[in-house]
Amino acid sequence: MGQFILTGSSNVFTNAHVADSLAGRVQTLTMLPLSGAEVQRKGPARILDWASRTPEPLLRDLPKPEPVSRNGYIQELLAGGYPEIRNLPDRSRQRRYRDYVDTIVERDVADLIKVRKSDAMRRLIDQIAARTANELNVQEMGSIIGVQRPTIETYLDVLTKLSLMSRLPAWTSGEAGRDIRQPKVHLVDTGIVAALRNLTSESFLADANPAALGGVLETFVHNELLKSLPHQQSHWRLYHWRHQRGREIDILAETNRTIVGFEMKASSNVDLNDFRHLQWFRTDGPGSAWNVIGIVVYLGDRPLTFGSKLFALPLSSFWSFAAD
Repeated sequence: MGQFILTGSSNVFTNAHVADSLAGRVQTLTMLPLSGAEVQRKGPARILDWASRTPEPLLRDLPKPEPVSRNGYIQELLAGGYPEIRNLPDRSRQRRYRDYVDTIVERDVADLIKVRKSDAMRRLIDQIAARTANELNVQEMGSIIGVQRPTIETYLDVLTKLSLMSRLPAWTSGEAGRDIRQPKVHLVDTGIVAALRNLTSESFLADANPAALGGVLETFVHNELLKSLPHQQSHWRLYHWRHQRGREIDILAETNRTIVGFEMKASSNVDLNDFRHLQWFRTDGPGSAWNVIGIVVYLGDRPLTFGSKLFALPLSSFWSFAAD
């Protein structure tokens, strides 16, 4: 029942030429790139539903994830989620992703605003790719690109409407002056991140800079969680959190009085020290009045428990649930 309009990356209802907003008479479905579960033809990742089980989640209730090598995980991060692009050879895939971004700048952005300097918009996207999973400093970006702050804000809004990037707001506890409240920025697909930064398997060798892999992994997990939200029983919101004393949690998922905190570990090993921020947050920090479950997502192959409501889950847990 009903009619369907497939708009590609451009949303016709944000175009100034469309006078009727159809408020109350239309439902918009944002089609994001494929999730890991869709690529593997598995069921939606219901990790949040599992984590919020009462009185507490148990590993035996979690589907057994498939073993994946470190290189196998890296290939998933590099491939991205665009079905016609992800299976191309490395160089061809990166070229197609870059061409896709160029097309958005040259065609779809023009549907929403008049961009005087398309090269400034293109450089902004490159800067976002370089800073994916980091806090968004609009003033710094404006200085680097050479445009004023209001222009950067407008460009960021357009890229969000075109589903090329998303801003992850900061979770606040109400304790003024203690929580850092800048949003993080994530590109919608790690394949695009890799193409714009010219990242390859060699970029993530064991002796390479681990920070690059950590940021791409965090964006991948954020995007997997974002895609899984419609499939959870509860209504969840995603945030990040950072304390002025340097403590931080990569991703917080909140519903009712429950918080699931996610930290990333770009390694095949994990230990109790990787939970230190999660532990402080829920015992001595602003999460002490909440039901907090801590999860470290890592590049290993076994789900592990590190005490009550503290778990290490392989990245492949996101595509371990059976299809409906």
